[in-house]
Amino acid sequence: PACMHCPVNYYCKAFSSGHPMNYPLKNKHKKIPDHTFVAGIIWQGDQFFIQKRYSSGMLGGLWEFPGGKVESGESLVVALKQKIKEKCGTETKIIKQVGSINHAYSHFSITLYLYHCKTNGELLKPKQRHQWITPGEIKKYAFPKANHKLFAILNNDGWCI
Repeated sequence: PACMHCPVNYYCKAFSSGHPMNYPLKNKHKKIPDHTFVAGIIWQGDQFFIQKRYSSGMLGGLWEFPGGKVESGESLVVALKQKIKEKCGTETKIIKQVGSINHAYSHFSITLYLYHCKTNGELLKPKQRHQWITPGEIKKYAFPKANHKLFAILNNDGWCI
């Protein structure tokens, strides 16, 4: 440190001790990790499919579109098909990407890509943690803030969610 040139060295405990290098330096902020996620809005007629997060995890008990984290080197479409198969037990037809958002949490950030999907004719049955809803019913369900950003994109495209 340039203690001799510091205008407040008279008040400084480190300077007055004669050993300013023995005091800890301010920690530099670590760059928070950024993760990539995909989600599918799966349509069947005028309804789309949502799922409820387990109550024990992050954002527990909130509803979301089916999807998940994309692993490094994995394509978005392949990851989405795999996540929907795992979580919903069915294959879906991915029509197109409808938007993406960035969202920051306290210790990491995400980029979330949303795709317009349709069932392959196989009916996804609602279970305790899954539900078919119409756009008009969406306000009855609690969604994470990141999903509300997706709703804004969908509404700008005329989806009326």
